[in-house]
Amino acid sequence: MKEANGRQYQQSDKADGGDVLFGMKAICRVLGVSDATVIRYMREYDDFPVKKKAGGGYVSVSGELSKWFRDYVRRR
Repeated sequence: MKEANGRQYQQSDKADGGDVLFGMKAICRVLGVSDATVIRYMREYDDFPVKKKAGGGYVSVSGELSKWFRDYVRRR
């Protein structure tokens, strides 16, 4: 576990489809977008593979996230 701003987080674990990403910064880093963009995608796209956990953190799987983003870019 790492600590940032007084909160503990784990950057990634292995899962089918890639690393499990914990935290908005890790998710933004994979996509190369801002946290505001990730929040907008969450609002606008039901199939966006980022979930908000009950404790307020965000989680996603890198492989699913990258695939969704490639498909999203093709839809535009």
